[in-house]
Amino acid sequence: MLLSFFSTFSVKLNQSELDDWDDFRRNISKVNPAEQRLALRLLSIACAFDGEVSSLEKKKLPEVFGDDKTTMQLIEEIAKSVRKGNLKEARELCRIELN
Repeated sequence: MLLSFFSTFSVKLNQSELDDWDDFRRNISKVNPAEQRLALRLLSIACAFDGEVSSLEKKKLPEVFGDDKTTMQLIEEIAKSVRKGNLKEARELCRIELN
């Protein structure tokens, strides 16, 4: 979906940049708190979207979430809902608040 967005708007991007955890970790601190919350929420949803949290994600996510166990639990809950096929529950867990 993201690649389609970039293609539609003629955004040039090296695909390896999409998975650059170190770059993400460095840049997340440069945005305001509201943008940080949104970016981290979208990251949470993306990691759980396929119903599995990969070993790489399990290793790297604490680097951006720190000691926030609640978010890690939420990611696992979303992934579990997707695996069970309970998409209504997954959608409710993925709620994004923009205030």
